[in-house]
Amino acid sequence: MLGKIMNTIKETYAGIFISLAICFMLLFYEPLLLFSNNLTDFWFDIYMFFPIILFQFIICFLFCSFIFIVFKKINNKLYIISVVISLILLLYFYIQGNYRW
Repeated sequence: MLGKIMNTIKETYAGIFISLAICFMLLFYEPLLLFSNNLTDFWFDIYMFFPIILFQFIICFLFCSFIFIVFKKINNKLYIISVVISLILLLYFYIQGNYRW
């Protein structure tokens, strides 16, 4: 049983890594960057903000990874299409967040 689960995880490394990158960028890095650049605008401090960010990041990462595993189990073509779409979204969000026009 454990071997089957590990085999499925090994087959979905690309999807899991992309979901990690997207969730980290959108739910961990960007909120901390926004907070650190505007410290005087918020009434709360980092000790209240950090656990919420960490919780959201972990939940979203687990959910996205689960979705990729389900797509892989349903159909390999569906998994590949979802990985490509997620990679395009990752690149879009990266460009949008790092290059100001």
